Amino acid sequence: SGARDPVRGARGKMALELMSHLKARLQQVHSEQLKLCKAEEQKTLKKTLKANAGLRKTKSEAADLVASATHKLLT
Repeated sequence: SGARDPVRGARGKMALELMSHLKARLQQVHSEQLKLCKAEEQKTLKKTLKANAGLRKTKSEAADLVASATHKLLT
């Protein structure tokens, strides 16, 4: 086992630096992806809540019509 090859050592160091950079970038991209998924979930939830509110209003209006019609029939 002789002296270390300086070129090989420099390449190894560059490879480690590149791997470290890529790992950091991958973590950043993953974090952004999680944010996008959460935003999409919230958007879907808002749409669902809005649709449910509309459905409740429609049901309420229908119940009012039925009550009114029933009242008219009975009087």
